[in-house]
Amino acid sequence: MSGNGEDPPRKARLHRLVADYGKGESLQDTPMYARMAPWSISRGQGRPPPKPGKTMPPLPPLLQDNLARLEVGPGCRLRLEQGDPGRIRLEPTGDEPPNQIIADTGPAYPPDQPRQRADAEARQLAAGQNPDVVAFFGLGLGFHLSSLRQLTRAPIVVFEPDADLARAVLARVDLDLPGVQLTLEPEAFLDAVGSLLQTHGKNLLAGALPSARSAHPAAFDRFRQAMQNGLQQLDVDLVTRLEFSAIWVNNLASNLPALGALKSASCLDGCLRGRPAIFIGAGPSLDLNLAALREARGKALLVAAHTAAIPLSRAGLRPDMVVIIEGQKLEHFFAGVDHLDEMTLVASAQTHPVHLRLPFARHLIASLEGNAHSDWRQAVSGEEPLPSGGSVACATYAMLHRMGCDPIICVGMDLSYSLGRGHALGTDLGCCRVETDAAVGMTRTRCAKGYHRDLEYPTTMVTGWGGDHQVAARASWSTFRHWFEKAARTWLQGTTLINANGAGARIRGFSEQPLAEVLRNLPDEGGCGALITAAVESAPSPDGPALAKVVAAELDTIRRAGKLAGQAHQQAGRAIATLRKGRLHGVQPQLDKVARLENDVRQGTRQTRLLNTLVGHRARSLASPPTQGDKVAMTIASLEQSRAIMTLVREGAAELQELFTPALAALEEGRWPWDDPRQPQPVIAIGGTGNFARNLSALLESQGFHIGLYVDSFRGEDFLGRPVLRAEALSADRIAAIDKWVLAISTAEHARAMAARLTDQGVPANRILPLSDDPDLQILRLLLEREGSAAAHRFAAPGVTRLGQLESRFLEDDIRKTMAGRDADRPTIGLGYFGRGGGFRGHIADLIPLLEPHHNVVSLSDEIMGGRLEAKRHIYLSATRACRLEGLDLMLSAHVFPCSPPDVPRVSFSHVIHDFNLTAEYHAARLAHSRVHYLFASSRPCLRWYQQLVHRFGLKNRIAIIPGGYLKLDGNRRRIAGMGGPRRAILYAPTLGLADYPHRELVSSLGAAPDILRALLAAFPDREIIFRPHPSDLKLHQLGRKDERAGPLAEALTLCHEVETCTLDDDATSYLAGYGRAGLLVSDTSSTAFTFAMTTDRPVVFYSPHEKRVQEALGGQTDFLQDRNQVGAVVTRLDELVTAASKLLDEPALAGLARFREQTLFNLDGAAEYFVRHLDLMLNREKHPDWVTFNW
Repeated sequence: MSGNGEDPPRKARLHRLVADYGKGESLQDTPMYARMAPWSISRGQGRPPPKPGKTMPPLPPLLQDNLARLEVGPGCRLRLEQGDPGRIRLEPTGDEPPNQIIADTGPAYPPDQPRQRADAEARQLAAGQNPDVVAFFGLGLGFHLSSLRQLTRAPIVVFEPDADLARAVLARVDLDLPGVQLTLEPEAFLDAVGSLLQTHGKNLLAGALPSARSAHPAAFDRFRQAMQNGLQQLDVDLVTRLEFSAIWVNNLASNLPALGALKSASCLDGCLRGRPAIFIGAGPSLDLNLAALREARGKALLVAAHTAAIPLSRAGLRPDMVVIIEGQKLEHFFAGVDHLDEMTLVASAQTHPVHLRLPFARHLIASLEGNAHSDWRQAVSGEEPLPSGGSVACATYAMLHRMGCDPIICVGMDLSYSLGRGHALGTDLGCCRVETDAAVGMTRTRCAKGYHRDLEYPTTMVTGWGGDHQVAARASWSTFRHWFEKAARTWLQGTTLINANGAGARIRGFSEQPLAEVLRNLPDEGGCGALITAAVESAPSPDGPALAKVVAAELDTIRRAGKLAGQAHQQAGRAIATLRKGRLHGVQPQLDKVARLENDVRQGTRQTRLLNTLVGHRARSLASPPTQGDKVAMTIASLEQSRAIMTLVREGAAELQELFTPALAALEEGRWPWDDPRQPQPVIAIGGTGNFARNLSALLESQGFHIGLYVDSFRGEDFLGRPVLRAEALSADRIAAIDKWVLAISTAEHARAMAARLTDQGVPANRILPLSDDPDLQILRLLLEREGSAAAHRFAAPGVTRLGQLESRFLEDDIRKTMAGRDADRPTIGLGYFGRGGGFRGHIADLIPLLEPHHNVVSLSDEIMGGRLEAKRHIYLSATRACRLEGLDLMLSAHVFPCSPPDVPRVSFSHVIHDFNLTAEYHAARLAHSRVHYLFASSRPCLRWYQQLVHRFGLKNRIAIIPGGYLKLDGNRRRIAGMGGPRRAILYAPTLGLADYPHRELVSSLGAAPDILRALLAAFPDREIIFRPHPSDLKLHQLGRKDERAGPLAEALTLCHEVETCTLDDDATSYLAGYGRAGLLVSDTSSTAFTFAMTTDRPVVFYSPHEKRVQEALGGQTDFLQDRNQVGAVVTRLDELVTAASKLLDEPALAGLARFREQTLFNLDGAAEYFVRHLDLMLNREKHPDWVTFNW
C-alpha cells in the first residue's frame, strides 16, 4: 500500500497516467476550503532585515541539516536565518524530542497524545484521496506532515505564517520530510502551489493545523486565497490549452511550411533598448485614451492587441505592431483596417493560417512557452520561449521586455469591467453593457444592439485604478492580473511599468499615471519603424531543413508511442478476459506486463508535446475507475480505463502522423501550403453524374476547387462542361492529374463497385473519398466554410478516405467539451437541426425555453446557425456522427433523417399539415432506424398517412403516432396576430424543384417560375410580388448550381433584382415576413399552401398545369388534392391563375376555413403544451392510451 511506502495502488497509477496527458480534469472530488474574496498582498511582511554591518550568529547544526533536506527558497531561508525564536518554547525541554509548542498564542497541540491525534487527523484528511499536490497550513512539529508523507507520494507545500516558530522547530526537531517545500510568504506559497498544479495535476488536497488556523486567521485567509488563485490560474491555462489544443495542433500543421520561411520575433531582441513602448488593449479605457494616443507617435512604440485594431483604425491611429496568438479564425478583427501594409504582425506558430496571409508589411513568429513549436525552436537555435500567461497582453509584455523597451505603458488593459462595459467601443463586444451585483458576485452583460446573448459571469470586486474604488473582475482577468503582478516582482522588476489606463483594475508593481502626463515626460525620438525594419532585415533566414529534422524526430517518437499503446491496449484486454473468467492466480504476470507497457508509453509520450497536447484534451472526458467495491471489479474497471487511454494515444499518434507528414514534406521541399495564391488549386474528379454529383460540383467549385472530370459508366456526353469517362478509360496521365476522387453515389453497392473499378485502373485507394448521401454535403460545406484552408487542405490530402475523418479533426473536440458540460442530474434532450436550408429548425425551436429549465438541451446542426434557434449548448456535426453521439436521453427533430443512436428514443415532429408526401419508401427506411420512434402528427391526414406507411412497409420497431399538433403553426399564428399593416402583397412559393423525387415534374412549378412572376407583375402592377423559393433550392443556387433545372430559378431571381415591385424572400428559417404582408399565396403542391391559409386566414391559388396527370398518378394516395378547394382554388393555366387571384383578393375571408382548421389539426394553439405534458412518457419509452401504437 502507498501508505507504507510501497507502490501506490493500481487505480492511483492509472490516475497519474491520465494526469500526464495535458493535466486533465480532477478525477476525484477534492476537499477545498470555502472560496474567499481576493486579498491584498502586503509586500515586505515580517521582521525587517538586519542593519548593515550587523553580524549574524552561526546557525545551529540541526537547523542547517533541516534546511538542507527541506525544499526552501532563498527568501524563506533568509527569514529563517534572521528569525528570533526567543518567544517560542518547545516542550519537553532537554534532550527528549519535543511534542508541544508553546507560543504567545497558546499551545499548538492538545495535551493528550499529540502525535497519535495528528496521525489520525492526517489519515482522515487523506482517506479515499489520490492527490497530485498537498497544501498544508502550519508547520507545527511536523506531526501531520510526517503522517501525510507516509500516506501519499504527492509533493507537499506547507505555509507557516510564523517565521520565529519555524526557526525554533527546525533548530530542535529532526524533520525527515522528503518532497516537502516550506514557504513563509503567501506569494511564495502561491507560486509553489501554482507551479506544482501545472506540472503534477489538479487534484489538490488541502489541510490545516487547527491551532495555526485559530492563531493566524488573516494568514489562513491568504492561504485559502492562494490556493484559489492557483486553481484559477490552472483553470485558465487548462481551459485555454485543452479547449483549443486540437485547433492549435491543426493550425501548427497547416503553418509548418510557413514556419520554415518566416522569421522569428526573437530577431527584435534588444533592438529598442531604452525606448518607450505602449501596449494597447481593447478594454473600455481605450476610449479614454484615443486622443492622447494621437500624440504618442514618435515618442513610443505602439503595439496593439488584435482586438484593438478596428477601434484604433476608426480613430485614425496606426500601431507599429499588432500581436495575435489566438488559434481561432479572427480575420474579421482586421476588416476595414487601413494601412496593414505599414504594420508588423507578430503571431504565434499556432495561430489560424489565414492570419499569416493578411496583407501586413511583414509577419514574425513568436515562440511561446508550452507548445511544440517552442520546443522545436529551442532545439534548432537555442531560442528561449516567451512566457505567454495565456493572453495576448502577457505575451506582448514578454516580447517588449526582450526587445529592451523601457518604460512599458499600458492602455486598454483594464482587466475588469469599467465604464459600464467590458470592451472598448468599436470592438465586437463593445455594444454590450454590464450590470454588476456585488452582493451575489455576478455581472450580467446585455447587448444594446441584440447581436449577442445576455450572459452572466461570476465576478469579484478588486481595487480599481487610483485605489479609491472597487471594480468587478472575472476570474480569468484576475488570473492575468496576478500574472502581471508576479512578473513585476520577478523578471520585469528592473523595467518601469506604467498603468495609464485611467480606469480598470489596479495592478500592483505598476505605477499609475494618466497617459497624457506620461507622454509629456517622454522625448520625441522619432518613429521605431526603421529600427524594427533594420532588425528584421539583418536577421538570418530560418533554418528550414534543421526544423524539418527536429519535427521528423518527434513524428518518429509519436509513431513508436502509438505502436506501444496498441500493444498495451491488447495486453489489458487479455488481462480483463482472464479476470472475467475467474482465473485470478494467472493474472498477475499479465498485470505486470500491462504496467510495463504503460510505463513505456508514459516515457515515450513525455518526449513529445504534440501527442501530450492532443491526447490530454481528449483524456478529460474519461471517467475515473471506482475507488471502492469488489477488488476484481475495480481492477477490471482500472484496466478498461487503461485501454481507453491507450486508444486515445494510439488514435492520436495515427492522427498526428497523418496530419504532419504532408506538412513536413512541404517544409522539407520549401513549399508553401497548397492554397497559397502561388500554388494551383487541387483538381477533383467526381464519381457519378446524378443530382448528388451536381450538388457536390456546385459546392466544391464555390470553395475554389477545380473539377477535372466525371466518372460514370452510363453517360457518354460531357456533364456540366467537363468530360465524362468510364473508369476503364482512365489513362495514367489522367489519373496523375487528379488530386482527389470523390464519389457522389448514394447507393452503397454502386459506390463500392465504382471504387473497385478505379483502384483496378490504378487510382490510389488513399485518394478516393466516397460520400454516402446528399446530407454529407451539408457537413462538408460547414467544414469548408468554417475552417477555411485548413479543412480544404485536409479534404484534398491523401489518406482522407472518410468524411468522418474531417469531422474528427475539426469538430470532435467541441462535441466532447459540450457533452461533458451537462448537468448529470438532468435528462439530456437533443434537437436535431439537419437538412439544407434550415427550414425545419423553426418547427421545434420554440420548445427550447420550455425544456431548458429542467433538462440539458443540446441543439445539433450541420449548418452554421445562431440566434434563438440555438440552445445554450450547441454542437456542429453531421447526422451520421449524431447517430453515434453518447449521452442523449431523447432526440427531437422535424424530419426523419437518422440523427441519433438507435437505442435513444426519437420524436419526429411533422413539418407539414397535410399528407402530400411522395417519398414513402424513403420515409419508411428512416423511420425504422430508432428502436422507439414517436411520430408527432400535426393533423388527422398526417396521422392517417403515418398509419398507412407503417402497415405498407411492415415496420418492426416500436412506433407511436401521437395526435400532437403543429408546433410551428401555433407560434406563427400568435406572431401573425401581432403584425400590423396591410396585406396587399402576393406571395409565390413553389415546392422543391432541384431535388430528385417521384413525379417532381408534375408537382413542382419551379420550371414555370419566371412566367408566373411575369404574369403576376403584369396583372397586379400596384402590388408587391414576393418570390419565396424553397430554401433547399435557394441554397443550391447560392452554391453555384448551373444546369437546365437551375435556369428558371436563376431567371426568376434576376426578375426580383431588376423589377422594383418583385421582392425575394430568402429567409431560410422563417417565412413570417412574407406571410405577414401577403393577402394571397400562389403555390403548387408545396406544404406551405395549407400552412399559409391556416396561419393567416388568407386564400391560396394552386397552379397545377398537369392536373389530369397528377390526379391519375396520385389521386388515390392523398387527401391533399381534394382538400385544396377548402383553402382556395386550383388552376391549370396562367390566365386562370390571374383571374382566380383577382377574385380571391377581393374576398374578405374564406368561408369555412376556421371549421376546416379545427377539424384537421390536433391541439390547435396548444401543441407545445401537449408535448411537454407527455414528455416523461417519451423519456421513459412509454405510451399513452390515446396514441396509435405498433409493436409495443
